[in-house]
Amino acid sequence: MRHPDLLSALLALLFFQAGQDAVRKPIVGTVTGFRSETAEVQIASERGEPVWVKLSAATEMRRVAPGEKDLKNAVTLKVTDITSGDRVLVSFAAGDDAARRIVVMSASDITRRNETEREDWLKRGKTGIVASVRDNVITLRQRSFQREVQSTIRVNDKTILRRYAPDSVRFADAQLATLTDIQPGDQLRARGQDPAEEIVFGTFRTSAGPIKSVDAAANEFLITDMATRKALVVKITADSQVRRMADFPGPPPDVSQMFERMPAAHIEDLKPGQYVAVSSTKGATSGQVTAIMVLANAETLLRQRQDASPNMGSTPGLSGAGIGGLELPGLIP
Repeated sequence: MRHPDLLSALLALLFFQAGQDAVRKPIVGTVTGFRSETAEVQIASERGEPVWVKLSAATEMRRVAPGEKDLKNAVTLKVTDITSGDRVLVSFAAGDDAARRIVVMSASDITRRNETEREDWLKRGKTGIVASVRDNVITLRQRSFQREVQSTIRVNDKTILRRYAPDSVRFADAQLATLTDIQPGDQLRARGQDPAEEIVFGTFRTSAGPIKSVDAAANEFLITDMATRKALVVKITADSQVRRMADFPGPPPDVSQMFERMPAAHIEDLKPGQYVAVSSTKGATSGQVTAIMVLANAETLLRQRQDASPNMGSTPGLSGAGIGGLELPGLIP
């Protein structure tokens, strides 16, 4: 799991440790291109458009591992060691347009760190819907098709708490929060349990319904939301996860547990008339959400959920207007 906010803070710290005499502001971003003929590196800055940074024979290049807090264990690099996708901090000397120092976190090191963290979240994690928060104990409920169970998570002053922002998609972009921000009904994922080392939570909605149209060029599709009976635009980003549910005759296990094992799909696989379920945070724009997860081919699942929930009304093509308590996960690291 990437922490761009933590990485930026680390790189900023390294900048100040490296020297504070630069006039030009440091650049934090990702390497996206090279110009060998002019000795320049293109960086997609977190502050704006991509910029070209000039190198010179005096430019110092150092690599640090993800998680390092200073340059004590940094390794000297050559310019040919830098690759696209590397995260960098570029600092400048007074009166010089060329970079004074480039601190690099390699893309391969970040990928390995992210995968290790992701596996740890899945191995030592616990997920559920917040039932209550009392003192330093969070009670969660986990729902399967058959029944609902409860469990508890204890926190202390060392537990890191982070919350999804509106229209946020990425697990890694959750923002620092406090225990009082956690509310009943929030989805929550904890790593470590006694006490939890880290908690990520958010207020999510699950929308479902038939697809009316698909605009692959704009990376969005339109559904008729079964709960509101209104049109809902669903936007897909590079970080949205789209999965396809296989056909099955019987009731499935907990969808949140099986989601990651489903085959990946793409917006081109979505067709008008197909039923989907979508998880998202509450969108900033009415009638539009940015998908965290999309579950395609979901008609059988929705039928089963609705059949299990009485007095749901009537929706053409399905047996009810709601989604029978289905809570598609919003928190996959």
